This record gives sequence, structure tokens and C-alpha cells, in this order.
Amino acid sequence: MLQWLLVFPALGLGVWGNSSWDETQAKHQSEGPQDLFGNISQLIDKGRLGFGGVSTVVSRKEWGADTVGCCAPLALPVDYLIMHHVPGLECHNQTRCSQRLRELRAHHVRNGWCDVAYK
Repeated sequence: MLQWLLVFPALGLGVWGNSSWDETQAKHQSEGPQDLFGNISQLIDKGRLGFGGVSTVVSRKEWGADTVGCCAPLALPVDYLIMHHVPGLECHNQTRCSQRLRELRAHHVRNGWCDVAYK
């Protein structure tokens, strides 16, 4: 069984820790979550990431994701990266897993989120 981990920035959530959102950091903000997913895609391009042969990370393009509908500034480097396991999204091949992710993303977008995420 492939286990899907959704990687997403903490959009709309407060900043934890000692990070300060002053004007200096505001000047260094990225174009949004696309940069984060782009960095992950670069890791994927260098070789498939796997965890004991059980999990595989696939790019958004590979699972058929639409473009992100909105953009939120993301200061780099990020302080936290949240990986979230979604129970009930079991699947056994990339075709079915991709379909399940598209369905999950569509559900989130219909509910007002920019992309696959939780608030």
C-alpha cells in the first residue's frame, strides 16, 4: 500500500517561535507555496524518494494537480514544514492514488482553500 503524505505550508496560521514578520523579512518573501513544491520537485528529479520501498513522492504534475488558485507570501527559509497523513486515502497504485489526491484537492478547493491544505 502506498502511504500518501501531504506536504503543505502553514497558510493562514500564526508563526511559532522567535520568527519576526518585520519589513526586512517581508522583502524576502517568495512567490508562495509554488516555491516550496518546486524545491520538493527538484529533490524528486534527482532520484525518487522512497521510505523502505513503501512510499514514493510524486510531483504535482505527475498526480495531475491543477495550478494553485491563489498565492500567499512565504518567507524563506521556512521555520516549519508540516507533513500530514490522511487516513482513509489508501490506494495501491499510482493511478488510483493520483485520482484520490485530485478528489481530495477538489474537495478542499470547493471549500475555499487555495489547494490541498487545512486551516
